[in-house]
Amino acid sequence: MIGQPFSILIPSENADEAAHILGKIRDGHLVEHFETVRIRKDGSAFPVSVTISPIHDLTGVHVGASVITRDMTELKTSEVRNALLASVVTSSSDAIVSFAYDRIITSWNPAAEQMYGYSAEEMIGQPFLVLVPSEKLNELDDLREKIGSGQSILNFETVRLRKDGSAFPISMNISPNYDLTGDVTGWSAIYRDMTELKKAEQKFHDILESSPDAMVIIDKTGIIAIVNSQAEKVFGYRRDEMLGQLVELLLPSRFHADWPGELERFFVNPLVRPMGSGVNSMGDARTDESFP
Repeated sequence: MIGQPFSILIPSENADEAAHILGKIRDGHLVEHFETVRIRKDGSAFPVSVTISPIHDLTGVHVGASVITRDMTELKTSEVRNALLASVVTSSSDAIVSFAYDRIITSWNPAAEQMYGYSAEEMIGQPFLVLVPSEKLNELDDLREKIGSGQSILNFETVRLRKDGSAFPISMNISPNYDLTGDVTGWSAIYRDMTELKKAEQKFHDILESSPDAMVIIDKTGIIAIVNSQAEKVFGYRRDEMLGQLVELLLPSRFHADWPGELERFFVNPLVRPMGSGVNSMGDARTDESFP
């Protein structure tokens, strides 16, 4: 490179830029942190920030320039990534809030404004304790301890307060924020309002409980997930004794060997239909009595 014109480092579309900068240097001006593009030997372009200073001889005559060039590739990539992240946060339908480690709110997106009723101007710089019901304050120290150790918390269900003082159920995911040295400086939380989901769940459970028949809901592995009160009466087990157990608990032992195959066949083609149709199954009550 020594002895070559520096113009070979400048893209052709930026040729006028060189003349402009040289004019400033000849007039004795310093050019600081000028962002532009340069060319590598392989022809690839990359973003740079340049600081250019005039060089004078001992008599004060301008004889050249000294250029400090900083590769901005990583910074520009980071800026694009951060801009994309900011766009995602702004457009998210979930409330996204960031906190400093002292529990002061540092960011508050539009969905948080809609969810809580507070504007960003009202909340940024305020302690987030205003959002927490008094009976839930005891959970904060445990959450802070986990975040401080670098843990993320997923699908944590609790209750928060709106500006009008009304409480509502939420599910939140919390992740620690780090500084450049890797220390935890705070955390970010994504909140989802669970009000409608809780209403739907309650409606479902009300319908389930009002059924005159015993109802048992199992997962794909045959584990009992939900039962109604009528199931307790019919089978003689308390609800907590059935939940989490294999449904074979409610079947006589002679049906245990065939049941997994029946379950597997159902999930191959899971249409609404009777299971074990045509078979005179016998339920197994807690008293060890079998009944049709």
